[in-house]
Amino acid sequence: MRIREHGFFSDFDFFPFEQIRQDPFYQEFLYPRGGGWVAANCIRPPTGELISVNIERAYSRGPFEPETIEFLNRLDPHLARAGLLAIRLGLQRAHAAADVLQMLGLPGAVLRQGGRLMAANA
Repeated sequence: MRIREHGFFSDFDFFPFEQIRQDPFYQEFLYPRGGGWVAANCIRPPTGELISVNIERAYSRGPFEPETIEFLNRLDPHLARAGLLAIRLGLQRAHAAADVLQMLGLPGAVLRQGGRLMAANA
């Protein structure tokens, strides 16, 4: 998540294969459940949120090929737009919730994580 570049990354962009094979997360969680490979992307829209897109692949299929990562990267702008739309819909829902409380004669506010105000009624 600290990487400032856009696009998808695979396990091998961060860890050598031997480290992956010995990591408890892979050994005790992913492998027993049939998983084992991840392609991930962190999208940072201008609104300040963080959108994480993770694609899991069965261990039996092997790691993500560079061509697959390139294909996923071509989807990046579309995923960013979809994420921004989801954020905006969430904001509309927050305003609607505050408005309903207003109609009931109750004060109301919706806070973001960290206590920042997202929506409030009069």
